[in-house]
Amino acid sequence: MESERQVQALSDAELLLRKDGLDKSLTACAMAGIEASASEQAEFALVQDEIARRGLASSSSSSFAIDWTSLLGLDFEGYRLTGFLAQGRFSFLMLGENQDGDRRVYKLARPQAAAPSQDFDSNRWLTRAMDITPFQVCDIYPSPAQMIDLQAQRLSGFTSGAFVELLSVGNKDGLVYYSMPFLQGKTLRQYLHQFQPGVQDILKLFDLLALELVFDREGVFGMEERPEQYHGDITLDNIFLQGDFAADGTAPELTVKLLDPGYFGPLQMTDRYVENAMVGTPLYYPLLEADDIMAFGYCLWEAIGGRQPLLNPAGSNVEAEVSVLQTGLAEALEHLIQFRDSLGQPFLGALRSVALPSQANPGVDREIEAVILKMVRLAVDETGLLTIDKGYASFAEVEAALASIIPEIEPALGEVL
Repeated sequence: MESERQVQALSDAELLLRKDGLDKSLTACAMAGIEASASEQAEFALVQDEIARRGLASSSSSSFAIDWTSLLGLDFEGYRLTGFLAQGRFSFLMLGENQDGDRRVYKLARPQAAAPSQDFDSNRWLTRAMDITPFQVCDIYPSPAQMIDLQAQRLSGFTSGAFVELLSVGNKDGLVYYSMPFLQGKTLRQYLHQFQPGVQDILKLFDLLALELVFDREGVFGMEERPEQYHGDITLDNIFLQGDFAADGTAPELTVKLLDPGYFGPLQMTDRYVENAMVGTPLYYPLLEADDIMAFGYCLWEAIGGRQPLLNPAGSNVEAEVSVLQTGLAEALEHLIQFRDSLGQPFLGALRSVALPSQANPGVDREIEAVILKMVRLAVDETGLLTIDKGYASFAEVEAALASIIPEIEPALGEVL
């Protein structure tokens, strides 16, 4: 291969200089949201191989901890990392491909020097690690490697086919990782943005996911009743629609998978022990409890209403719009918000100015709205005020409720409920 010979002909200094140039080019592409050329990615892999062959890795170790580009070309279990997919607070998501053309996705812990610190933007859209002990709620900073290990452990214990499959777990030269199948499709957030489906189409997607969550991989009913089977971080970004989508957003064989589970429980960190920890997204788990049904409901509310209901308005125009649409709160709900605030858990406050699903989307009738609100343990009382509701007890109840408001769907759980 001519390009391989050209790389081998470079001096050590030229090789490292070329690596730095490719680093910058690939990073610029990523920041711009475009895919780097195949030739650049291939050359970068060759350069990485040659640097490793010559034992020059120590010369570039400082850049290794800076960004994901230094991971390209590395080999994991016979799969070479060939592309960047995404990054999160604790990890990089990379595409791996073997000699037969089979592909996997590798989730790698950010090298410690590249990991976000206490100064990292705690944007509420991001997964956060938190001490959720009442009166002392705060962000905590476990190592990225610990987070990847924890997520892999959780994936290995799931019995539902709704969760992405764990293929392997490992540690390569200090890089903690796990791998999962390469799925063709889109996250639900990407799907909503690209295709802008109608209310009934959105309800069908959520009904499909609810049905998946009721049964395990062997078709045994009642999977969700096992307490360890909670997901813990259901968001629009962690719901993946697997399928080959046509221009109108349809897919002949659509399946739904849940990615990146969260965690609720004790956490031993290097510098402290946290008895009540949470790794998840407070906008979907505002009570700081492992309530997947509530998170599912907030996802559906956001998908149909076009806005995350617990995200405080930003900008005068939005504030003015919401002030017109807001509904009043019943005394019980107002007391709950105040109580949670007193515990240092201020995530329900946005309900004071929230737009109900029917206010945010004219295609939502009162029956649909009641189902959505019940998922998040709310209801509109007889006086028109937003109040507390006990909600649904299981995803089986959720699926039955969704099926009842989708005209084309026969209730799938009639015989087992």
